[in-house]
Amino acid sequence: TEYYFKKPVTPEYVLRLKRHAIRLGLDITGTPVGNTFTHPPGEARDREIARVKEWIDVSAEIGSPAIRIFAGNAPKGVDEAQGRKWAVECIQICLEHASRRGVFLALENHGGVVATAEGLLEIVRAVRGDWFGVNLDTGNFHTEDPYDDIARAAPFAVTCQFKVEIGRKGGRREEADY
Repeated sequence: TEYYFKKPVTPEYVLRLKRHAIRLGLDITGTPVGNTFTHPPGEARDREIARVKEWIDVSAEIGSPAIRIFAGNAPKGVDEAQGRKWAVECIQICLEHASRRGVFLALENHGGVVATAEGLLEIVRAVRGDWFGVNLDTGNFHTEDPYDDIARAAPFAVTCQFKVEIGRKGGRREEADY
């Protein structure tokens, strides 16, 4: 996960990490990045796009097939639909780079404007490109019926994080029924 790496992340470090994983027989299945794509056009948004593009490069170099991305929360005073539109714009920009590097952009259902299957799928349907999909986190839908949301998002998943608990809206966490 990008935000746990000591900065700056150098190409030499990435190659050492890749070599270490190969020697241990470990596959690197994803490279998560912490980002916010719900910023309006401007400097903050440009910084987020640039950082995700940098981590697309790291993902490609390390041999990771996918980079987990977030959408984010709608900024104060902005409705979620507008936040999703801005997220789509940012994803499209990054997707061009990701497709050249052979790395999937995997949008996680991580609260904010993608807290529900409807919000997530609105973005999924709007983004155009073969190197885009969902990083399905089975513990992140906190709706009336998280299992229905999981089932609706699953066909678009390119990566998945299975959780042992589910949290229904207004309820306590409960053991997941798989």
